[in-house]
Amino acid sequence: MPVVLNVYGSRDSRQVIVDGPRFTIGRRAPANLELADEGVSSLHATIHSEGNRIWILDEGSANGTYVNGQLVPPVGIALQDGFEISLGNETTIVVSLKEDMVEASPASPFEQLVEFSEPSAVPESTPHTSFPTSLIAGLIGVVLVLIAIVVFAAFALNRRASERLEASSNSVNSEPAQSSELGNSPLPEVSPHGSGSIEASNPGTGETLNGSESGMKHKPYLQMDAQAQLDFIEAQARHISLMMGNRPYAFNDEVLRYIKQYLDGYAKRVGNNSTRLWAEDPRFMFARAREQYAPHIIRAFNGRGVPPVVGLYLVVVETEYHNIQSENFAGAAGLFQFIGPTARAYGVDPAERTNVAKMAPAAAAYMADRIAEFGPDSMSVALAIAGYNRSPDSVRRDLADVLNSENRERSFWTLVANSNKLDHYFQGENIKYVPKFFAAAIVGETPWAFGIQMQPLSTYAE
Repeated sequence: MPVVLNVYGSRDSRQVIVDGPRFTIGRRAPANLELADEGVSSLHATIHSEGNRIWILDEGSANGTYVNGQLVPPVGIALQDGFEISLGNETTIVVSLKEDMVEASPASPFEQLVEFSEPSAVPESTPHTSFPTSLIAGLIGVVLVLIAIVVFAAFALNRRASERLEASSNSVNSEPAQSSELGNSPLPEVSPHGSGSIEASNPGTGETLNGSESGMKHKPYLQMDAQAQLDFIEAQARHISLMMGNRPYAFNDEVLRYIKQYLDGYAKRVGNNSTRLWAEDPRFMFARAREQYAPHIIRAFNGRGVPPVVGLYLVVVETEYHNIQSENFAGAAGLFQFIGPTARAYGVDPAERTNVAKMAPAAAAYMADRIAEFGPDSMSVALAIAGYNRSPDSVRRDLADVLNSENRERSFWTLVANSNKLDHYFQGENIKYVPKFFAAAIVGETPWAFGIQMQPLSTYAE
């Protein structure tokens, strides 16, 4: 769907096409849309698009970004046709989303529209109420030509539509095997709210994902070939990143393979019927999660403005939903593995670290503080997740050690790519943490693909 921005300012009126999944707005280069407005920050806001979903994020600007008079929150605001974006001292941007819109040239000024010249003066001797016969004949000829063009265009469009319909019909009829595979795949159990459909809300956008959009069109994961598995992981990891920070992230092949090794481990444990810690059948783990703990976590993290997906799958990496009573060698205990001083700092007596009703809000508050440090976009949230396992100070030091070039991205994956420059604690344990988080979240949010009969874990709010 074309996205066109109609930009209005005291010194700047133009029409700009949003080209690509991420479009930046700011006062200077390298912003895609540069605005000569002193109230606009260097990088002020970004517009994101994925499929038919378009939304705007404020990038921590000094003066904020407003949509229809409403301040854009950290998770962003979905855009619709006709919405007005206000930013800076004097800039207004009207969004146009029209499938049949005539293509506009980037940064084309409104003044370049067709100009009509004034008609030449009619001689006084010419009666105003009569027209030359030749002029009338010419007008009739123009009308006939226009009618012929319209008729021909309608015929061509109708023929093209028929060809598309026929091609679509042939395509559907030629793939019966895929439908039979879907019919034999494990089905989600009936929703605890009485619905048998597998619908999950995409946090931040309010959009509902139906089964086919959230992955139901695929084979079970272990029946896919290697490339199909990587494609599946990429699509689901992007979905998880949207749930984390409402900004999709492009995962390269190296990162996907890193996630894949942990995802394969979870997938191969399904059906082993084991109850042993770190080897347990994921069906048992997720049954315990949704029946005992997920509602507490979702409620607590929502209450702190932290995406619930963060809390739900941190626990998988930390304890696989075992509420561990005794302290480990580092002095951590409970579902969230807090050490005593940290629990006390967040209002929980160390003796009550196994009380999930008290610890879920503490964990949410802790992650809210980490996200405030690192940022609300998905890759900054990933750094905050890394800081749950490795202290936030250590993560900041790691970033300082490897971000010695402007071309390097501030992300956990940059740390992974440069792990040889970091200490053995990162190389031995911390390097696994975020990839395992994504692997756990992929299993929990697309359980059908792994033979686990439940809805996405993030839907069990009650």
